Amino acid sequence: MFLEKSLGYTICTIARKTHQNLTHKFSPYNITPEQWVVLNQIHINKNISQKKLADIIQKDPNNVKVLVDKLEQKSLIKRAPNPNDKRAFFYLQQIKVSSLLIL
Repeated sequence: MFLEKSLGYTICTIARKTHQNLTHKFSPYNITPEQWVVLNQIHINKNISQKKLADIIQKDPNNVKVLVDKLEQKSLIKRAPNPNDKRAFFYLQQIKVSSLLIL
C-alpha cells in the first residue's frame, strides 16, 4: 500500500513507537517523556528561566509552566527567585533526579 511506503507515515510510526517506549521506560519513575525533557534541560542549563526553557524545548510557555508545576509537586525540581527580575524564577534540579537523566 502507498501509505505504508511514504516517508511521512514512516516518521509518524517511528515517533509514536518511540513515545510509547519512553512512556513505558519512565513509568516506574512516575514521569512522562515531556517531563523528562524538562528535567534534562534544567540539568544541562543550570538556573534556567521558564522563558528560556520554553524556547529551548520549543513549547508554549504556558505548557511549560504546567510541566514545571507537576515536577515541582513531585519534588523533582525547585523554584528559586531570580535576584535580577522579581517576576521570574530559576528552576533548580533536585538531587534525586540524577538517576533519571541517564535513561
